[in-house]
Amino acid sequence: IEEQLKANLKILNEELIEKIEDHQDFMGDLSFFLFKVHKIETEISCADIKKYFDNYKDTIDRIRKKYIEEKPILINYLRLLLIMNNCNEVGHIRRASWEFEGVLFSLINNRNHLNTEDFKELCSLDNNERILIDFCKNKIFGKAENDEIFKLDEFSTEKFIKGWLILKVVNAENENVCLAFYDGNETGVSAYVDKNSNRLITTEDFSWGNSICGFGVRSGFGSGNYVHYTNNDFWLNPKIIDTPFSEIAFDKKNRTKEQIKKNNEKISELIEIIYNRHELSKNDTEKKVYNDIGSLNLR
Repeated sequence: IEEQLKANLKILNEELIEKIEDHQDFMGDLSFFLFKVHKIETEISCADIKKYFDNYKDTIDRIRKKYIEEKPILINYLRLLLIMNNCNEVGHIRRASWEFEGVLFSLINNRNHLNTEDFKELCSLDNNERILIDFCKNKIFGKAENDEIFKLDEFSTEKFIKGWLILKVVNAENENVCLAFYDGNETGVSAYVDKNSNRLITTEDFSWGNSICGFGVRSGFGSGNYVHYTNNDFWLNPKIIDTPFSEIAFDKKNRTKEQIKKNNEKISELIEIIYNRHELSKNDTEKKVYNDIGSLNLR
């Protein structure tokens, strides 16, 4: 049936089908655009195919080309949706220390998204920026709630990095900026496996406000293996991933408990945006966790 549909589509709209087959991700294979065939054995129209392809170009291709001028917020949420679907997975970085793990946020170096239900559904929507953003938000925030991403009493680098990126994307939306297209030297957004090594002030307990993600540096690209953070010129810039959200001084010797408190308050506001404005359900225990997160020490 699939091969027959392909042949019929080429007869109906040869130019469109050739454009799709020439795309680097499909290399002559239309299977992705015919995913409905695997669910219901029926014809698929050229109008549907065009919708899928237009959405594909406006999502994956937009990320690949770093074309952000028109739709920076959409680009942020699209990159995050791919992470939340494990298209790139948090884990050990090749030729890097086992003391930290990371994930590529801006680089698409596989076709894993083609097999995710979320992405298939995304490509079937009307090509409208607001619709695409809202779809991404609902999927991302729903996964965050189900996986208790912001509840780090049982710490893992996966939860920490995903939570950090969610907060960064929501903050970037508030500031109307696109997060920088940067993945280190293909090491990705990184954090230490030992949660206390991610603290901004080492004498204070680990919390969201007293922590930071950076980018991994592996042997052969500098002096050893470690997680690197941005320099003073970009510190506290909302476009930058590896910097705190507010208040924290760049020089370690100038950091204070009061700055940590302010940073926690900022993060608490961002989490409230996620769980209140988007009306995700929470039970009473979860409400207390998220409402108290500004002062919560996550041991």
